Amino acid sequence: MSIPTGTVTFLFTDIEGSTRLAREHAETWERLRARHHEILQAAIDGCHGYVFQVIGDAFCAAFHRPGDAVNAAVLAQQVLKECISLLRVSIHNQKISFLVDSMAYPPFQNPDYSAQILGALHYFYQQLKRPIGPLQKRFYDQVEAKARSSLGDAAFESSFIEGQNLSLDNALDLALEAVEKM
Repeated sequence: MSIPTGTVTFLFTDIEGSTRLAREHAETWERLRARHHEILQAAIDGCHGYVFQVIGDAFCAAFHRPGDAVNAAVLAQQVLKECISLLRVSIHNQKISFLVDSMAYPPFQNPDYSAQILGALHYFYQQLKRPIGPLQKRFYDQVEAKARSSLGDAAFESSFIEGQNLSLDNALDLALEAVEKM
């Protein structure tokens, strides 16, 4: 299963009343939750989805097509109705550039802005004398690769250096302007 990009349909689910169920049925809750996980994973996989995060009894999945997300939700609800009273479902469509771990990132329409923002980010992390965190680094690397491939090395480096020379206020203005143009 390839990780969806572009316009992606997200499926979010959780068991309604799970906290109460876990408390009232402590002796069987873990077995019920494990069965829930098996059923939901199978429904998502069977409908060509990609699970990108599970928190407790909540699933977060992405699909290439809205119909696949709906089918997975319906299939899971049909199978789960025997053991769980209600599976809450939310489906959302959004254009993204890529998924990194559990985060979906919107597209950057202007690679020049991206290179400048990366330059500013690099400069500010240097001033803080802190490394970029692993999740941010993956995001940073992917945005850099997309901007560099769109602009070419020389234009990317020029925009990156321009970004390093921005004040914090100007860098934030640039980032907000880029978001507004999406």
